[in-house]
Amino acid sequence: MRKLFGLALAVFMVLGFGISLRAEEAPAPAAAPVVDATQPTPAVVEEAAKPAEGEKKALEAIETSGVIEVAEPGEGEKHKKVTLKVGETVYRLIPNKDSKDLFKKLEEMAGKTVKVKGELLPANPPKYPLAAIKVAEFSE
Repeated sequence: MRKLFGLALAVFMVLGFGISLRAEEAPAPAAAPVVDATQPTPAVVEEAAKPAEGEKKALEAIETSGVIEVAEPGEGEKHKKVTLKVGETVYRLIPNKDSKDLFKKLEEMAGKTVKVKGELLPANPPKYPLAAIKVAEFSE
C-alpha cells in the first residue's frame, strides 16, 4: 500500500510540474498580417508628418491685408485682442518677439485697412479657435 501511495504521489508531482512549465511558456505569436509593400503603412505616414522631438515645425509665411479690429481684454487676458478681418476670415494678431513695440502702433490703427506680413499659426480649438499671425511688419 505504501508503494502504491508513493507511486501515485510521484505521478501527481510530475503532472503538476509539467502543467506549471506549460503555463510559463510564451504564447505562440499570431500570424503577421499581410502588408502590401508598395503602399506605406499608416504608422509610417504619421511618423513622416511629425517633426522630430527637438525640431519645431516651420511656420507658413503670410502677407495679407484687411481691417484692424481691437477689443478690450477679456477675463484672464492681459492685453487687448487685436484681430485682422480679411473678407469673412478673421486672424488674431500676436506680436513677434522682435516687433513688440510695433504692436502698440497696430492697436492705435483700429478700423483702418492694413497690410500685414508675418507667420501663420493654424487654429487649434478649443484653446485657440482663431488662426493667428505673428506680425513681423505692417503698413497702411
